[in-house]
Amino acid sequence: MKRRSQEEIRADIARVEAEERAAMEAGHSRSVDRLRGRKQALGHELERAISEDTAAMPATPRPQGGQRTVGTPDATAARRQRTTVQGGTRQDRRLAAVAGVAIAVAVATVGFSGWRWTQAQGELSRLEKTTVPVVTATRDVAPGEVITSSDVTIASVPKAFAPKDAAKKVDDVAGHQSVTQQTSGTAISLSSVSGSKKPASIAAAVTEGNVAYTVALDNSTGLSPLLSVGDKVDVLASVNDGQVVRTEKVAGSVRVLALDGNLSGNKSDGYSNVTLELTEDQALSLSSSTGVRLVALPVTGANHNAK
Repeated sequence: MKRRSQEEIRADIARVEAEERAAMEAGHSRSVDRLRGRKQALGHELERAISEDTAAMPATPRPQGGQRTVGTPDATAARRQRTTVQGGTRQDRRLAAVAGVAIAVAVATVGFSGWRWTQAQGELSRLEKTTVPVVTATRDVAPGEVITSSDVTIASVPKAFAPKDAAKKVDDVAGHQSVTQQTSGTAISLSSVSGSKKPASIAAAVTEGNVAYTVALDNSTGLSPLLSVGDKVDVLASVNDGQVVRTEKVAGSVRVLALDGNLSGNKSDGYSNVTLELTEDQALSLSSSTGVRLVALPVTGANHNAK
């Protein structure tokens, strides 16, 4: 293969550097890596060309007129000294060429890294605006299965794929029974677990082991419209043992599941039916009682329904 001149090699290096800059601006990382390797190979080729050209230089220059002159030892030493001072030794020139290529590669690498960092920051900002952190399943959960904290995690998903009632905290679903199939990697909605604060139906509002029981109350005994879904109340009723009618606490600190047809925690303008979460025994006792009254409990301590 014909050896190329230093000018040809330098022209190739300049062309490759221009292509490398264009690839960096376009974000083509693979092309940048390939061009960087090509530029390094051209640097080695330039180094060899410089070395070969230096080795091919004549020992003594010919004077004008085509006549050779015979130099004295002192003159020869002086010429060598001038050559060393003006251009450096052959080894010095080789080191200078290698250093130049290395500096060019380092500058390109730093520039590319900075560009990639800026691009990554922009992409992160864009994703933060289009995603929302929600509770997602880490495994498939079958209907009727109780969800544990190890079954879920907090992950950012596109807003378009997040349910409107998506759970935002692990405590919103951990310990609750799944009403529907939960698929690994997908967001869990509050309406898809039992005992949630935003159930899809009254059956989904009841926690496992309890039942929903509706009592009809007039405004004077139903605390209408003072109660909200999620409040805790004591249930008082008149009990007749055949001899004496007395008022007893039939159920204590039970949760209000619904007010008329309202299953959410929104305030109600008024209601006549209150659905409570009771045990089966409490429901049986209340079914045979009369004169039912509700007593609201404060939303503090153990009486507060955090869910």
